[in-house]
Amino acid sequence: WRDWSSDVCSSDLSGCGHTVYVKNCASCHSDKGQGLVGPNLTDTFQIHGTSRLDVYTTIQNGIPEKGMLAWGPVLPPDELAAVAAFVTTLRGTDVPGGKAAEGRSVDRFQ
Repeated sequence: WRDWSSDVCSSDLSGCGHTVYVKNCASCHSDKGQGLVGPNLTDTFQIHGTSRLDVYTTIQNGIPEKGMLAWGPVLPPDELAAVAAFVTTLRGTDVPGGKAAEGRSVDRFQ
């Protein structure tokens, strides 16, 4: 049994992805997604695939050889989807001071 009433996404769906990101992702990707240990999420480059589904799959399964945890077993499905959706909003925002581009050039999500 799970008490869903205390989950992040049950109280504020619009802020859920950002909240989950700050709690779980910012330590590697920085507060604005500009990259630290993990890649810059604000440029128009993507290492693993090109689509929104690829972003979700990367978060869900992780990239063990790069040290990225698999968040699928850790986060509830609504938080996993919300943080993936949030990460896609970062692409193309080009936060100043971001880590150098990695991967292939991709279009900004519309």
